Amino acid sequence: MKKQNVIFAAPVAAWGNKMKILLIRPPYSADTRSLAKLADFPLGLAYICAVLEKEGHRVAALDALIEGFDLESWQGRHLIRYGLPDDELKKRIRDFSPDIVGVSCLFSTQADNAHNVCKIVKEISKSILTVMGGSHPSVMPDETLRDENVDFVVIGEGEYTMRDLLKRLESKDDFLSLDGLAFRKDGKITVNPKTKFIEALDDLPFPARHYFPMEKYFDPKKYQVSPRLTPAATLISSRGCPAKCIFCSIHKVWGRPFRARSAENVLNEIGLLVDKYGVKEIQFADDNMTLDKKRLMAICNGIKERFPRLKWLSLGVALWALDEEMITSMAESGCYRIYLPVESGDQDVLTRIVKKPLLLSKIPPLLEKMRSLGMEVHGFFVIGFPGETPEQVRQTLRYARELNLDHHYIYYATPYPGTEMYETCKQGGFIIEKSGYKSLYPRQIHIETPALPAAILRRIVRRHNIINQWTLFQQHPIMEFPVIVSKLWRDFKSYFERIRAPAGSDNGS
Repeated sequence: MKKQNVIFAAPVAAWGNKMKILLIRPPYSADTRSLAKLADFPLGLAYICAVLEKEGHRVAALDALIEGFDLESWQGRHLIRYGLPDDELKKRIRDFSPDIVGVSCLFSTQADNAHNVCKIVKEISKSILTVMGGSHPSVMPDETLRDENVDFVVIGEGEYTMRDLLKRLESKDDFLSLDGLAFRKDGKITVNPKTKFIEALDDLPFPARHYFPMEKYFDPKKYQVSPRLTPAATLISSRGCPAKCIFCSIHKVWGRPFRARSAENVLNEIGLLVDKYGVKEIQFADDNMTLDKKRLMAICNGIKERFPRLKWLSLGVALWALDEEMITSMAESGCYRIYLPVESGDQDVLTRIVKKPLLLSKIPPLLEKMRSLGMEVHGFFVIGFPGETPEQVRQTLRYARELNLDHHYIYYATPYPGTEMYETCKQGGFIIEKSGYKSLYPRQIHIETPALPAAILRRIVRRHNIINQWTLFQQHPIMEFPVIVSKLWRDFKSYFERIRAPAGSDNGS
């Protein structure tokens, strides 16, 4: 793979008189007790770049996170920011001199950083239009537009909405009726709900990775999940989720109907990644990779035939639709790790509270099949739901241990805006007030109910962690001893970093 030196990449000769569009991923803020530093590839921005490039627009991209990954500053006792500093961001934006700046905001915890980019843009020139998109503004368009530095919000999947907005701005046509667009007119906020989703995903061009410094994303420490082989690349092959889990807002972005790219289209993108970037591993970021069995089997068979040495993993599966035949095909095609979104180990919680269409009795035989094929199996669990009892939390933690997964992740139920759980907690007064969106990290407690006080929940989890760590140490003493030492060192180091950090809000439980 040839080394790239990309700051702004764009087909300058073909620009003509079209407006100049700059798409930006802002710097990132992370709570040091909850998140490791990472910089996964911004697929959403790359898709929009590809669509705008296809339309002949003058587009460029700036990933302020990856460009300034090693530049850190403390924002509070536990909160660290990394990415390009404001003065460098301002310089990069001014140098490109855009007409429109699109800003990505995937998470509510990053809303302040996204708004700060829009503020910087308007400091350069009030005439530059700002458009914010991503999960957070999609579920909170009204609030996002209360910031006068934000001119438009693109709701949900943004490729065609952004394309159509630019067409109308360039031709000075009326954009007031555009589906999935929010804006201010005469000081009044107007929100056009998202009603149309892209049905023919094969019609979308592949993400325009050539607008980004790809070699920087291939550093193993920057991946969301650790790859077995590098370079590894993220790919998404489907959109939409028919499930109605109360803690998830993804339907506000992708919609509920499941839409999928064809197996051939997916395989062609894999081929591009292998040929152009030397990719050796694919990380599928779908929410429901296994929902369509026929399509999954075709993808697996295609990988076996065309890329026999490729490794891959799945970050999201429709666990209720998974079967042993699919698992076998996945393993034979190079899938070495699978993440199971179990959520709860108590069937009543899973069915009545979470509303996930999954029977826990289905999991053990699937897990046995995965183990027999040598696959790594990781599991996600969520505790602390409104309506959950202490004993049900204990049952979930017991279940997580008894499954004997390669790794299990325990998260606290987090009331993200746009979810059913957020509305339930807001109406019930269950949300622990802290510092707004900046504190919404899933490894911290945000919900407290009369049946499940935070102190009791914290005590239950602490006991689980001790039992689990001791069990792992007994099973793998040589492997786990360095893990324990490393954790103690991180805790020790974090303590002294917090002492040295400037005074600020404490965003944790």
